[in-house]
Amino acid sequence: MRSASPLLTLTALLLLACPSTPASDDSTSDTASETSPDTDTGEVCEPPPNATPTDTAMISIRNDRAVPVYVMPYSSFICNYGKVEIEIAGEPVLWDHASTYAYDCSGPLCDYGCSDGGDMGLIINPGATAEIEWGGGVWLPTPISEACREQSGCINDPGATCSVLDLVEGEYLVRVNLSATCPVEDECMACTEGVCEVFFYEPFAADIAESITATASFPAGAEVVVD
Repeated sequence: MRSASPLLTLTALLLLACPSTPASDDSTSDTASETSPDTDTGEVCEPPPNATPTDTAMISIRNDRAVPVYVMPYSSFICNYGKVEIEIAGEPVLWDHASTYAYDCSGPLCDYGCSDGGDMGLIINPGATAEIEWGGGVWLPTPISEACREQSGCINDPGATCSVLDLVEGEYLVRVNLSATCPVEDECMACTEGVCEVFFYEPFAADIAESITATASFPAGAEVVVD
């Protein structure tokens, strides 16, 4: 069995500093912010609001085999580790978007970063079931208005798009990726029943022994059976 160090390596994809905002004078309102008119265009920066999740889908993974299975937190998109992959109409869902991988339209537009060193996966023993909650959110690319780009105050232009959280409607796909070997031998040997977490250091596509998929229509939960 392969053993890997559980050290999490943090790699910044992009780190762009935002200059501090000059102090306002007596003629400037204390409430001036992202909704202030742009002096060049006269437009107002009004970031589109994110949706608020109201439902939760429970994704279950049941091991019907006679041996433990190891669920990898692999993602085809860097910085998007999750214990399962979720797709909507063939597009991946970003698990943790805040300051990760892309800009949130309602947040700072100057910098983002992520961890590409790995994440926690699962050990599922025979007969056990792991459960993972998902709020049905999906981040959609949205144009950044010229006013917001001007008022971002970033050293480098954040670009033409940011992302807004929307809620999924209809069918989604869950993909569970299994590793043939345990990433941390001692931890896997100590987990003899139920479900345990275990760290996967830099999981790669080549490490996937098999993938199992299931579909459901949100907010119904998807049931993945490893048999």
